[in-house]
Amino acid sequence: MAAGQVIIVLLAVVGLCSLMQWLMQLLYHSGSKTGTLLLVLHFTGHREDAEYHLRCAKNKLREADGYAKKELLIVDDGMDRETRRICQLFLQKKPGVLMCNAEVFAKMGKLLYTKID
Repeated sequence: MAAGQVIIVLLAVVGLCSLMQWLMQLLYHSGSKTGTLLLVLHFTGHREDAEYHLRCAKNKLREADGYAKKELLIVDDGMDRETRRICQLFLQKKPGVLMCNAEVFAKMGKLLYTKID
């Protein structure tokens, strides 16, 4: 086999794998988008990486499929002034981002809270 034929065969295999992946996604994806996905970030004290975590959470929400509404909730459990300012600036730029304090969050009995670092 010539080098050109090998390249064509490899590209055909990659194309077939890509087609199969698309078909599997199409088969497993339901057409109706229901419910709300709420991602919760809990900040305490000073966080140098607050903006990084906010951007990563927003990207994860963007990639999530199957939900009619996607929101990011930032819980202020004693943030310092600088971290709070970063979160408030992020709130202004992005729709679907909410912020509350720990007392309000504790009263939200409907939410299931899981801490992930």
